[in-house]
Amino acid sequence: MIGPVTVAGQPTDEELRSLRSQGYSTVINIRMPGELDEPEGPKVEAAGLRYVEIPYTIQTVTEDDVRRVREAIESAPPGSKVLTH
Repeated sequence: MIGPVTVAGQPTDEELRSLRSQGYSTVINIRMPGELDEPEGPKVEAAGLRYVEIPYTIQTVTEDDVRRVREAIESAPPGSKVLTH
């Protein structure tokens, strides 16, 4: 965890459901399309969290990707945590 931001591997469905009770408000998914077996957004939103998808890899990351991640983190409610994976 770096400040309010946690960088993690792929969370399980159970972990996604428990994030809100741990103070998280936002999940940022940076995984590329096709890496997940099923859509994650509906699960995150059903848990009462904001879902942001910004797919990139170390080979494809752009300044715009970095800007979008920063904006997603900065727009999280004050005092809440952000999970990125």
